[in-house]
Amino acid sequence: MKSLVRKAILLSLPVAFGLIVTGAFRLEARITEKNIRFVEYPGFPGAHSTWRSIGYSTTHEKVFIGVTNHRDKVGLYEFDVIRDKMRLVGFLPELANLRDFQWQGKVHSEIVEGPHGCMYFSTDG
Repeated sequence: MKSLVRKAILLSLPVAFGLIVTGAFRLEARITEKNIRFVEYPGFPGAHSTWRSIGYSTTHEKVFIGVTNHRDKVGLYEFDVIRDKMRLVGFLPELANLRDFQWQGKVHSEIVEGPHGCMYFSTDG
């Protein structure tokens, strides 16, 4: 399970560098071609920005990602850690039953897991 979580983080989260300090040991995270790869967003050719709108569900063992093209679409994706597969859940206007004048440019927060495996995020609606 822990290795699956690590795999999901390496495959799905934005690239970040940091140090882990544990007692007298200091480990430096190194991003290399062997531990990172790009995963395409199927069904959304212009997708390019996530803005930290990523979250992991321990209930579903999936990574949820909000992605935008900064023009007219905001998609919600799930990355299945077990099957190594990205899936488009849908676009926010349809998922949230928004009216035409309720435009959204992006998901503005991290996506967090709440009770019973429900996933939550915020925006500036």
